Amino acid sequence: MIYILFDQSEGEYSFISKFWGDEIKEIYSPKKNKKLFSWMAGAIKALLVSRRQDILICWFDFQAILCYWIGLFIFKPRRIVCVNVMLKDKKTLRNMVVGWLYKVALGSKRFRASVTSSEYGEWLKRRLGTNCHFYLVRDVYHSDYTVKMRIHKKHNLVFCGGSNGRDWNLLCKVAWMIPDVSFLFVIPGNLYENVKECVPDNVDVRYNISYDEFLQEISRSEIVALPLDTIAPAGLIVMFQAAANGCLVIMTDTVTTRGYINSNRGALLPNDPEVWVKCIRSMLENGTEREKKAKDLKLFLETECNEVYFVESIKQMLW
Repeated sequence: MIYILFDQSEGEYSFISKFWGDEIKEIYSPKKNKKLFSWMAGAIKALLVSRRQDILICWFDFQAILCYWIGLFIFKPRRIVCVNVMLKDKKTLRNMVVGWLYKVALGSKRFRASVTSSEYGEWLKRRLGTNCHFYLVRDVYHSDYTVKMRIHKKHNLVFCGGSNGRDWNLLCKVAWMIPDVSFLFVIPGNLYENVKECVPDNVDVRYNISYDEFLQEISRSEIVALPLDTIAPAGLIVMFQAAANGCLVIMTDTVTTRGYINSNRGALLPNDPEVWVKCIRSMLENGTEREKKAKDLKLFLETECNEVYFVESIKQMLW
């Protein structure tokens, strides 16, 4: 039997069953006050309902690690498929311990894992000191990221939103350097406290908005800027949403983002404010090139990252 474990108690994952069929069973993690408790409860639930030769596909990578280690301690080892490792590169004691947990799990014959880009997989091997094989499974692009209503783009508007791995300080520096360009930051309230003192007047800041509003604000923008402070997967969902709504995407050049963006499908940049300013000015002034790059990225995602491709890629990881 094949089970797929989700780290949330609810969500829209119907496309998996749609393309996989009745041979896969879904398990949702119980909702707890602390996320870690929810992940652990979901892992234990999956281990208890499954049998030794069953396969557990884990949507969230750290929950796959929990399934592996808890399974060892309660004598219920399982064959585990970890979808898209997202181990960060922070040099902290916590990350060192987590890295060791990943390394041991990845060395097991009962554990298989994927990454969103081949280069990130090679970086992980060096980071962890392991020769394990990583499968390539790009994050899934959904057609419903596109805003249904017709929304006109606002001239000279640059959008940045999300929470995981954004380099807000860099984008603030960029905004200060081009006061004639309008920026919209959609940022979690707790993160705004860290940057509010350096936000210039040409930046409109919003937070705690609905999902539909978030998509609408993206669709109004000509450019979606995603400066990142990590080489681990970050900003990919916002990148998908931007492409779906005809926006040019510019991102920090990392081993992960190279799996999606190139010079024909957007722009990958070093985290140098002057380089970002030059790129933003150039793309705002050249509408034809901007629109072509946006269309090419959308075509790539529709072809290489669609729901069918995602499900078929995971199937190739099974025993």
